[in-house]
Amino acid sequence: MKRFSWSLAAAAFVLAGALPAGATSELVVEIDRAEVATSVGTTETMVVTISNRGSDSTGPLLGHLLVVDPASSGSADAEDWTTDLTRPIGNLDAGGVAIVEWNVKPISSGDYHVLFSVVSESGGPAAISPSVVFRVSQPRGLVSGVTLPVSAAVPLLMLALAVAIRRRERRRLGSLLAT
Repeated sequence: MKRFSWSLAAAAFVLAGALPAGATSELVVEIDRAEVATSVGTTETMVVTISNRGSDSTGPLLGHLLVVDPASSGSADAEDWTTDLTRPIGNLDAGGVAIVEWNVKPISSGDYHVLFSVVSESGGPAAISPSVVFRVSQPRGLVSGVTLPVSAAVPLLMLALAVAIRRRERRRLGSLLAT
């Protein structure tokens, strides 16, 4: 966990340093919640608000989704969690606000931290959201290790039952014809 907090601190420091000297654009990224309890495969819609609290326009902005897995002390494959890993936000005038809905669909169980970063295409202002904790559980009705064997076994059992019934009927019909 200590390595994870240092990673977040380093990411925030790098993004904070992306603001050129003398720039007065101050980007703030906020998310509509701090924690999400969900299950694998469930789509959660996050509302991300990007505000320019500075006195200058930002220029074209890009938003990017980050998924951090503290258990492995690294990042998860965010491209597997969303179809829109990076999105254009557009320009934000001084005092301007952009609201973006981002669909996030966890692919594995565990606790994750989801963050949204916003950077300027021209190398100007940058910001990162607070972390949203995703507590992802395995769905109860579908267990990936059991689903395939069951879906293959049921038809095979039905086929075996049909063959057994057919053989029994042939023997019975054969014994009736023999008498």
